[in-house]
Amino acid sequence: MKSCILFLILVLIVLNENFAQIKNGFIISGYIKNIGETKVLLGNKPIGYPTGFELKYFDSCFSKNDSFYFKGQVKEPAFYSIEIPEKSKGWCSFILENEAIEIRGNKDSVWKAVIEGSRQTKKYFSYRNLIDRPIQKRITDISIQMEHMDPKKDSVKISQLKNDSLKYYSNLVQTNLFNYISLHPEDYVSLYELYYLRSRINADSAKKYYMLLAGELKQNSLGKRLYYELYEIPENIKVFKKLPNFSLPDTSGDVIEMTSFRGKYVIIDFWASWCGPCIAEFRGIKKLYSAYPHEKLAILGISLDSDKPSWINSIQKNELNWYQLSDLHGNNNKAALLFGIEFIPQKFLIDPNGIILLTNSSTDQIREELDKLIHTNP
Repeated sequence: MKSCILFLILVLIVLNENFAQIKNGFIISGYIKNIGETKVLLGNKPIGYPTGFELKYFDSCFSKNDSFYFKGQVKEPAFYSIEIPEKSKGWCSFILENEAIEIRGNKDSVWKAVIEGSRQTKKYFSYRNLIDRPIQKRITDISIQMEHMDPKKDSVKISQLKNDSLKYYSNLVQTNLFNYISLHPEDYVSLYELYYLRSRINADSAKKYYMLLAGELKQNSLGKRLYYELYEIPENIKVFKKLPNFSLPDTSGDVIEMTSFRGKYVIIDFWASWCGPCIAEFRGIKKLYSAYPHEKLAILGISLDSDKPSWINSIQKNELNWYQLSDLHGNNNKAALLFGIEFIPQKFLIDPNGIILLTNSSTDQIREELDKLIHTNP
């Protein structure tokens, strides 16, 4: 009798511990058929990500009999991923919340794994599959159709597809998102999709729908980043405004302050080793570098690389002799976030007092401006 009571007490303790874990954190229990015993990674990969995305891995475990288990706590919903690098090239993406989550799939199609227990993940895939994907497929089909047309023979048809069909479906993507945000302002998908559609949305419309988001989403790190890009960058990073100070490490790890270049004109060039157009523009930057006295002009290359060997190798290969800085956080580079960089290359010209003179400018525009400034201010 005593042993039965003791057993029940132990069961209750285990159940209470699991309940507390679910209440205060998350539990991920997974089964991926045919992975056997191998290393499983918990990372930050969304469904798709651009070049320059900073990959992170937060935890790892070893599977046993195709099963694995993670537990922990997150401060806010965000995209996470399960990856089995030794067994599969793909990964499974989901929105991690402090809930009990189950993942079931097959080694040969990890990306198709079924995810249960995450309410936000369910809502995201419902939106993606039922609302967004059919339209995106139509946009892709039209784009492919245009690529196979002869620009000389089909110019009228191409123009019609571009101005009518593509515009219609692109506007429909926005309309559907706006409707969804209006009905579901508390869903993470509303914030996530608004953020990644922001560059294709009229600024006033983006602000309007940002204001509809629930307060908790506005306090999410992605929500704060969206606020900064919508409201602060347009006011702070523009011509005739003083550039906020920032600092980044150089190739030796020494931290360089932007204010250390006071008294000089400064060209800031955002680039990366994986960016072909960036490398193509080095020729023009080299001409600028040799055209003006170095006591009057400094050039800052800020790389959106995340791999140091690739960054260093590109500097050496392309013989970049000016200042080179990077925190190796990819698109999350501190300076890139400050400037709101969404594409590269991008160049800025700063005056000796730290005032922004040119934004998103070409080397020809910079040369024209410097010719006037440096010649009139010897």
